[in-house]
Amino acid sequence: MNGRLRSGVVTLPAVTALAVALLAMPVSAVSRERTPSALDSGPRTEISLSDIGAHPVSSGGNLDDLIAMVKAVEGGRGFAAMAVHEIGIGIGILEVVWKAPAPTAIRALNGELVNGYLIRVSESVLSQVDLIALSDRLLGGARNGSLPTISFVTGNEDQSGLVVAVPRLGNDGLELSTMFSAVAGVPTAVVSGEGPLPTSRRDNGHRWRGGSLFRIRTFPKPYAFCSTGFPVRMNGQGRVLTARHCSARNNLWDDGGGEPMTDAPSDTETRSVDDTMIIDPNGDTQGLVYGGSPSATRDSGKHVFRVASAYSPPRNGEVCTSGANSGMHCGLEVLDSTMLTWNCGSHSCHGWRARRDARSSRPHPSIVGGDSGGPVFRIRDDSRIAAQGIIYGGSGSVPCGDLRLPVKNCYATVWFTDIERVLESWNATIQTTDAASCRTAVRDQALRAGNAAC
Repeated sequence: MNGRLRSGVVTLPAVTALAVALLAMPVSAVSRERTPSALDSGPRTEISLSDIGAHPVSSGGNLDDLIAMVKAVEGGRGFAAMAVHEIGIGIGILEVVWKAPAPTAIRALNGELVNGYLIRVSESVLSQVDLIALSDRLLGGARNGSLPTISFVTGNEDQSGLVVAVPRLGNDGLELSTMFSAVAGVPTAVVSGEGPLPTSRRDNGHRWRGGSLFRIRTFPKPYAFCSTGFPVRMNGQGRVLTARHCSARNNLWDDGGGEPMTDAPSDTETRSVDDTMIIDPNGDTQGLVYGGSPSATRDSGKHVFRVASAYSPPRNGEVCTSGANSGMHCGLEVLDSTMLTWNCGSHSCHGWRARRDARSSRPHPSIVGGDSGGPVFRIRDDSRIAAQGIIYGGSGSVPCGDLRLPVKNCYATVWFTDIERVLESWNATIQTTDAASCRTAVRDQALRAGNAAC
């Protein structure tokens, strides 16, 4: 492909020169080499964004819009994996993996420069849906005792098989690999690894926003608390999404300011798969999420962020967490190109892991106890956020640092459930807020504080 910029594509300074340099790079310079496919030869089809059913590109959402465009092709059927390599702000490489044979619209994107990102397309044996189904099969066997204990399962590097992590791996690696491969029906490697431990902003009395504290009304203060995730819409009504493992039978909930959040146990509904809970709060919801430190106020920068979109994160993408107990942590890199599956109670959870640079000599927590149920998001170029998932738990214990309420369970790596799966399971949509719909009082307070988030 000639790498020409398409009409309607957001351009950035010097992007044309960058494109020439990137197009000259071999695939192995940016990713693991894959088996050659029909993508590498044959006639090429010229396309525009409208050819793949793309919505108009919105200012400030370059990568977000591009990911949405790609995954909208044929409803995402056959999608396998995605990774991003940032070269600069809004400039980089987007790797897209699709189960063979990839649709024509996806194949035609190979080598194209769209929204400042060079797209590299390759094909795989398995799709993301295939990988999740096989992972669930293995974890189900582990739960019913027909297979050994499994920590988590994910796809391998080229999406042709699985990688199974077990708590303790001795000399039985080959035996376990053979056993798991027979059950899954695909090649399966076995590694040693631990799954996540579930983790269970005070003043944040607005229970209709994400990232705020809520607690069991009848439990002695200040414990038995969690964080709200994202406001969502269900059948035209505002609801709050959070984690199921925060719940208990017949709970009544108060917000971080001690005011009633729910009036009856029927105001909450839970689902074990992907560990989610929906809360019907007193009052309507807003497409806003708290940021900043756990003690941030309206006069603090980055106190409130507007929600713009929701999608699954690409590998290497940077995300933030914003739990009620430890506040906002950004610069966390997504570690996996294919979705992980792990045990959460009697069912499976599906999602991702992220952490700061593992080479850091002083690791900091990504989440702590009390952050469960909180939001995981990407900050877009327009300072709004894209929802990525709901905090489940963490792994890799580290010193806790400054917290709102003292806990001992603090982790370098956050594990979070996938936002696309969660929304689909509830038939819900993420609640968004654009600049025009931010309430005047909130916007004015934010602007006085130098905060472009709302």
